[in-house]
Amino acid sequence: MIKRAAPDNSFLTDPHTLARYETEMWIPGLFQRESLEEWQLDGKPSLRARLKDKTLSLLSSA
Repeated sequence: MIKRAAPDNSFLTDPHTLARYETEMWIPGLFQRESLEEWQLDGKPSLRARLKDKTLSLLSSA
């Protein structure tokens, strides 16, 4: 794959990447991936608040 994609720097469009990007990507759950408008409608939770909620959730389920 590297030999094939390196000459023209086409790593993102290489068939190997395209076949795997949906299952191999990891997106952290605590970081916002929504639009500004959606974040504002959700009450503008800070990262600190999301971390606190996640920590309390983990502690209460233990």
